[in-house]
Amino acid sequence: MELSFLKTQKKTVIDILIIEDDPEIPNLVKEILETTGNFPFNYTTASSLSTGFEMLAKGEFDIILLDLSLPDSRGLDTLHKSLSKAPGIPIILLTGMDDEALAIEALQAGAQDYIVKGHNELFFLARSIRYAIERKRIENELRMSEMRYRILFNSIDDAICVFGIDDNLMPSKHIEVNDVACKKLGYTREELLNLAINKILAPKHKSDLYLYYEKLLANKKHIFETKLLKKSGEKLSVEVSSLIFNLLERNFVLCVARDISERKLAEEERLKVEKLQGVIEMAGAVCHEVNQPLQIISGLADLLSLDTQESDPHYNEHNQIHREIKNEIQRMAEMNKKIMKITKYETKKYLDRKIIDIDKSSK
Repeated sequence: MELSFLKTQKKTVIDILIIEDDPEIPNLVKEILETTGNFPFNYTTASSLSTGFEMLAKGEFDIILLDLSLPDSRGLDTLHKSLSKAPGIPIILLTGMDDEALAIEALQAGAQDYIVKGHNELFFLARSIRYAIERKRIENELRMSEMRYRILFNSIDDAICVFGIDDNLMPSKHIEVNDVACKKLGYTREELLNLAINKILAPKHKSDLYLYYEKLLANKKHIFETKLLKKSGEKLSVEVSSLIFNLLERNFVLCVARDISERKLAEEERLKVEKLQGVIEMAGAVCHEVNQPLQIISGLADLLSLDTQESDPHYNEHNQIHREIKNEIQRMAEMNKKIMKITKYETKKYLDRKIIDIDKSSK
């Protein structure tokens, strides 16, 4: 029923629903249309709004002629109810009140035309019907186009935003954002529309904005990586595909931002693995070089210990030194074993820098 207006150009008969409690008006409408119209009409009449709605549920109509003063509904409320019930069908108001303010309000509310009964303008009803059907057809096609655009715009997995830029390369507030952008950044649509792009760039990346614009203006499109600031304060790594377009002599930018957080984490893990591989290779070489000197030092310490007699006044002192040397050799040997067992890359703070945490890396 709602989309019946789309078929009117292919139809040879216009189906009219007249909702009017004065029985003379439908007859007058028929008489005028048969005299002035150059195409045939089918007429269905209803004397109350509720009856009119019953007719709408049963059949398809191309236009509704609606009286604002009915037994079960009066004034603009009658129009609002009818628009809600049949949003896709054009409505022309038939009223006995020559009230210009009411007419303007009715047209703003969604009526296609406003005709005062008994006035000469009733004789232009046929033309009004044709124009109303055509305007409603265009209006609904635009609405359907908007709906398709919205579905496509919000079904893309990447965040999308559109904003203008002035001659000084200053961005305006967003004029459009999709649902994914709101979800990824944690803002409502209204909040995000009230922000400019420079307000959601991570602080360290704001200075790059002019460079991005310059490249964009030079090439009409530009792909770059940056970080956006969520409402929570967290940073979101993104790859932005941007293009510039001109509308009504003003430059606008369309940005499609893809979340690359997982990719960045994967890159960090890869770097850790590469570092670990370097650590393991270095550890193997170091351990090999250290083992032999340790064994030699241990052997020499034992020889020195054998040369010391119990009668020597420094015997106890030498023994203590020998034990300490052996303990330190053992400690170094244990450390060597840990280095050889390194399987992951862990660091710890040491003074003003980071060093490899051997204990954690070898577990």
